[in-house]
Amino acid sequence: MFAQDIERHIAWNPQDDADFFVVEYGDKYDSLTNSLTVTSNEAFIIVKDGQDLFLTVKAAAITGLTNPPVYSLPSQTIAILHYEIPNGYSIISSQLYRETNSYKLSQIFTNLPSGSFFYKYSHLGGYSINVFEFNEWLDNGQDFYPGEGAWIYNPKGTSHKFHAWGVVPHTHTNTLVASNFQLIGTAVPKAGLLSTELKYPNGARYVYLFSSGGWKIHEYDLGEWYGGEPYIKRSEGFFIYNEKPINWVW
Repeated sequence: MFAQDIERHIAWNPQDDADFFVVEYGDKYDSLTNSLTVTSNEAFIIVKDGQDLFLTVKAAAITGLTNPPVYSLPSQTIAILHYEIPNGYSIISSQLYRETNSYKLSQIFTNLPSGSFFYKYSHLGGYSINVFEFNEWLDNGQDFYPGEGAWIYNPKGTSHKFHAWGVVPHTHTNTLVASNFQLIGTAVPKAGLLSTELKYPNGARYVYLFSSGGWKIHEYDLGEWYGGEPYIKRSEGFFIYNEKPINWVW
């Protein structure tokens, strides 16, 4: 597959209905130029899910002469995720880290409007604030772990679309959610109903979703959700109140 074909797929061409294809040569996705650098003899299997792409990294083909080529088992998945943050305040979450097990915010979210604010919350220490200005974060060392949520302020006046890329592990992911109020999100790129589809264990008492400047509150009591079971979007963060620590297993 030629480089221009790869870039066409990466660009999410709405006229391209391919959901699954194999790239024989590819190495790295550049979020700024929205393209892959074609440099190595690695192979990717790319799956398109809406506006998100998932690249399953393979070892080099056992032989490049077979048709189709034979590959080893996948070692990790590189996700290229689409984000759209509205004007003003919203709550986002991260499901990515970099290949070196780096969880730096400055490596994941690199393309925000100048003047954007980022607020992480802890029920023990309150909020920590970071600012994106002149194409860099004020605190370049701040971590943003998969499964964490955070407030973000977009000063643009309109919604802002961008892409972020990083690693999603194949191994099981455990998220320990402490008791009391926590600001969290899904630890993997997945959306769904909190209990029935995302398998959040019993123990959540309240869930607070923020959208369009207002709150929607869901209460869980006696085996039933009041206000309806909360639906969590893939990149959405939310407040949750647990009466006991929860181990959320993916």
